[in-house]
Amino acid sequence: MSGNDAAALRRNLDRLVAGFDPTEHWPRYCYSTNQVKAGGTQRIALVTRDGADLAGEAEVALHRLARRNERARRRRPRIAFVYTGQGSQYREMGLALREQHSGFAEALAEADALLEPHFGGSVVRAIETGEDHLGRSLDDTVVAQPALFALQYALTTTFAAHGVRPDVVLGHSVGEIAACAAAGVLDPAAAAALVVTRGALMGALPAGGTMLAARLPAELADEFVSGPVALAAVNGPDSVTFSGPVERIAEVADQLNGRGVHTRELVVSHAFHSPAMEPVGGELAAAAPLPAESAGAPIVISSVTGTAAEAADFTGDYWRAQLLGTVDFLGAARTLADMEPSHIIEIGPRSTLLSLLAAADLIPDSQRIAPVPGAAATGLDFADALAALWQWGLDIDWRPLYAEHDRVVGRLPGYVFADEERFFASAATVGPLVHTQSVRTATAPVREVASVPPADDESQPDVGVVHRAVIRVLADVGGHREDALHAAADLRDDLGFDSVQAMQFADRIVNELDMPRLDPVAIQDNLTTIADLTKLVAGTAGVAQPEHTGAGI
Repeated sequence: MSGNDAAALRRNLDRLVAGFDPTEHWPRYCYSTNQVKAGGTQRIALVTRDGADLAGEAEVALHRLARRNERARRRRPRIAFVYTGQGSQYREMGLALREQHSGFAEALAEADALLEPHFGGSVVRAIETGEDHLGRSLDDTVVAQPALFALQYALTTTFAAHGVRPDVVLGHSVGEIAACAAAGVLDPAAAAALVVTRGALMGALPAGGTMLAARLPAELADEFVSGPVALAAVNGPDSVTFSGPVERIAEVADQLNGRGVHTRELVVSHAFHSPAMEPVGGELAAAAPLPAESAGAPIVISSVTGTAAEAADFTGDYWRAQLLGTVDFLGAARTLADMEPSHIIEIGPRSTLLSLLAAADLIPDSQRIAPVPGAAATGLDFADALAALWQWGLDIDWRPLYAEHDRVVGRLPGYVFADEERFFASAATVGPLVHTQSVRTATAPVREVASVPPADDESQPDVGVVHRAVIRVLADVGGHREDALHAAADLRDDLGFDSVQAMQFADRIVNELDMPRLDPVAIQDNLTTIADLTKLVAGTAGVAQPEHTGAGI
């Protein structure tokens, strides 16, 4: 539901809720609201399974929305996708969404098909059962890395189907491969091959290393880094991870604990992002695909340098350095903060990176969204993400949420206009072009519109007459004051002009000007301003238009 202001939004949402018939086919009812009630500048979207408590949910949503909508009107959403790294995987990740969204199911199957020639079996099977076709655990790096890529590819593809594309991307460790695929730096098939190769090479190394998370600023970590012990990641202002042999990492933990520093050993099979990866670094570099051209694509923030990177930077040597070196997530987060994203969406099976960003408090005004927030995900979380983005001003293509047979627009309650103040034309001042005039009872003062010069029976109206008629009808069907409407006003963004108003306008302008009927679809889909609409009406009515009509009305 939408409206031109907060009062209109509440008024019309109340009417929609009050008029809801529980016997309605719920998906078609929702689809109808998506297509018909979305034209205003103030927006609200509810995600609900059956509408059983529609009134209660609407009230809660309105309460939460008041401040959000005011901020949303200031700018178009600027979206960042952040791609989770290894360690976030779990059995059945994303499968609740697969049950709810056929488009996501298709995208996950597509990812599986991209990976299968290199992996040798179904990665999705490993997600479903916790083991792959060879009996290897989902937590084995050989399996975990392609499994995360499959989920991330499917989420990215499904968001794109709804019209949601990132302005900037960054990935943590292996998540950077999916991020580069999203940005067009890597072809999806090449990215799939790279992630399988990376996992296989790392998994083939002798086990025995480990990793240690510590609550310690990066500038204090250097004294603990020497020889085989590496600084694997800088995740926040006071969050680092060490990597190395088990015995040496145990010594580091003892030293830190002795100074009162909190530490936590991670459950891993290898000492990732350390010199232990050196034996396979060259082989990974040789196997890495060449980067693709990605003009106009999202910005990629490198997890190696912590800065924005060019497509040409992602060479084989880059992927070798990314495997061996420190993940500078804090630096990448600071670069992201400088870009001021309005929304940060975690593309992965948990809200791991969102938690790191929240702890760092670098981007406090950004909305953080997790379409798959963990093992408790319901499958509706993705729809919640779309609703949040739409409420903030992003235009969403809702159609992929619905089966083809549910994409039917049904009858909904009409738009309710404010009745505190109304303005009517005096019959004495309306020229002969106005064949009918609807008069409604009101207590507000009557304001006379400027008189329309009489026309000879054989003459056609001029563009000025057409423009005034357009203004009168727009004011009536949209609940606006005539003197507030001007030629440059945007029909959708300024006036909340939707498909219902387009149909009402098409019917009314015929009577105003005694002209052929307009196509409501052409009005809504192909026009931007009142000046554009006036041109269409004048042309249909056969009125000659000077070349400067659009700018001079």
